[in-house]
Amino acid sequence: MVENKKLSDESLNSVSGGTAYETSQDSVFLHNLLVGKPGQCQKYGEFRIRAEDHSAEIQKAWESVGVDATLYSGSLFADGPANVYKIGGKTVSREDAIKHAMKVVGYHPEEWSF
Repeated sequence: MVENKKLSDESLNSVSGGTAYETSQDSVFLHNLLVGKPGQCQKYGEFRIRAEDHSAEIQKAWESVGVDATLYSGSLFADGPANVYKIGGKTVSREDAIKHAMKVVGYHPEEWSF
């Protein structure tokens, strides 16, 4: 018999991701966060992320706030492996990468609605 186990948020973050949707949401978040600042990227929808390669532009935006991101957008028909976010060489969750980016720019997570 297989035992059901609850996954922690950290575990869920490590198995979810790598989707065009998540990468497109990264582009929207970083575009809005970095308005008028160096590193700002464009906003891309899920289809454009799947059909065109914008990973380098979005990764550059993450780098501008101190996050090393490896993004996998998959293909038109399948998701890729999980996106990886690192701060200071340490792998962190997407949520922690977002919080870090906000603090670098001068926002606090509780002040931001996205």
